[in-house]
Amino acid sequence: MKTLLIFATQREAAPTLKKQFKNCTSIITGMGPLPTFKAISQQIQHYDRIVNAGICGTFDEKTAVGSIHTVSRLEYLPLKQHQGSLFPSLRIHPEGQTLYTSPVPVYESKRETGLVDMEGYVLAHLALKHKKPIQMYKIVSDFCSKDSKEHILKRIDALALTLSDYLETVL
Repeated sequence: MKTLLIFATQREAAPTLKKQFKNCTSIITGMGPLPTFKAISQQIQHYDRIVNAGICGTFDEKTAVGSIHTVSRLEYLPLKQHQGSLFPSLRIHPEGQTLYTSPVPVYESKRETGLVDMEGYVLAHLALKHKKPIQMYKIVSDFCSKDSKEHILKRIDALALTLSDYLETVL
């Protein structure tokens, strides 16, 4: 089974790229929906399984920084809080967390639960469109606050190492 392992950034991927996984190709897409779409839309059909791993924020302050979550459902966040999403909810796994994907960093929200990233929805959409199974593993980096960027930069190397160790158990 050929696996495409997808990361948004080099720093998220670095520890994992040093390891060898059988029949697994890694790709770094860049941050955000558009770079992600451009990076994988022409490659996805050549793989049997898609795996996305990376950092995410959380809206729930009870969710521990450094905790790893399987994503079950994805929602696309509109740019303005009062707008409804034009995109349907996507289900990729029977159990796990909801991941909200935003085209821009999220520093505040009225939501109280869920994870947030900038690439997941596009990956899930493409995988489902091409009838490819997809798994997403996200490690919490921050609480979606005005200090998020600072917290992410401080923690990303340690989080990437923890995520890499986890991937060894699921790939």
